[in-house]
Amino acid sequence: MPVSALVVTLDAGERARRSVLYVLSRDPRVSVGEAVGERVPVVTETPTLEESEDVTEQLLQIPGVRFVDVVSIDFSDVLDIPQGSAGRTRRANGGNRRGAP
Repeated sequence: MPVSALVVTLDAGERARRSVLYVLSRDPRVSVGEAVGERVPVVTETPTLEESEDVTEQLLQIPGVRFVDVVSIDFSDVLDIPQGSAGRTRRANGGNRRGAP
């Protein structure tokens, strides 16, 4: 089960922050840490590498999320790693690489 440690950077503003934190808290694949300023530590747990990448993509689509930093990924218990699975996570606003689980 891939486990990813991420830092989600939020847009400024309390309303946007509350909205993003609410959305994150509703996703059972996501554990949310204590925010420090505009940055929120997040851990995701998914059954597959593909879903891990999908979660990161979905985080980038949440209104109020500026970007997502991938801190670490543990997929040591994944037996079959499909070729070409890493590196497909892209920025929502133009395809710039952000880092991918």
